Amino acid sequence: MPPPFNLDAVITETDGFKTAVGLLDQAAHPLASMWIFLSPILAGNTWNLSHLCAFTDQPSISDNEENVNALGKVIASAQISGFARVSLDKATPLDMKTCALFRPVGEAELNLIRDSGWRAFPPRLPEQPIFYPVLDEQYAIQIARDWNTRDGGKGFVLRFQVEHEYLSRYEAQTVGARNHREYWIPAGDLSEFNRHIIGIIEVIHAFGVPGG
Repeated sequence: MPPPFNLDAVITETDGFKTAVGLLDQAAHPLASMWIFLSPILAGNTWNLSHLCAFTDQPSISDNEENVNALGKVIASAQISGFARVSLDKATPLDMKTCALFRPVGEAELNLIRDSGWRAFPPRLPEQPIFYPVLDEQYAIQIARDWNTRDGGKGFVLRFQVEHEYLSRYEAQTVGARNHREYWIPAGDLSEFNRHIIGIIEVIHAFGVPGG
C-alpha cells in the first residue's frame, strides 16, 4: 500500500460533483510524477473517503456527461485506481477489501437509485421487510430477465461494491440452486448498508429495453 502524500491540486465542484487533480511532486513516492485524481465516493460527498486514480498523463473529465458516467470513465482509464482517506493536506491510500454484489431491479427502483446519484438503494416499502442483494451475476440476470420483464416491464442488473468487514455480519443464504446465493438485509439496516457501499452503483445489463 503506498504511503501518504501531500498534493497541490486544483479542486472543482460542478452540480455537487467534486474532483481534485494534481501532479504528485514527491520524488521518493511510488506515485511520483503521476497525475492524481480524487473524488469523494460516499453519499455525503465529503473528502474523507475518496476514489484515487493515478495517470501518466493529465486526465480530463467531460462536461457533457452525467457525473456518474464521467467518473466511471475516469476510473476505467486510470493506470492505478483505489481509495484514499483525504484531509486538506494529506491523502492516505487504503487497502480496503470489498465484495461485489448484484441487484436485479425494475424501472421504478432504478429511477430512485438514479435520483440518489447512483450511490444508494431506496427505503423498502412496508410490505418489503427484507432487502435482497445477490452474490451471483447469472442469478441476478435470471431474475431481471425472467421476472422483472413480465407483462412488458423492464429489468436491470446492478453491480456494486460493499465493504467486506461490514458485510461479514450477515450470512449468505442459498435459495434453490447452488448459485442462488443472496444476503437477507433487514429493511431497518438498509440506510447503514448504503453507507458501506464503496463507489457507484452500476447498470451492467438491461432487458426489455431497445438495444438491451
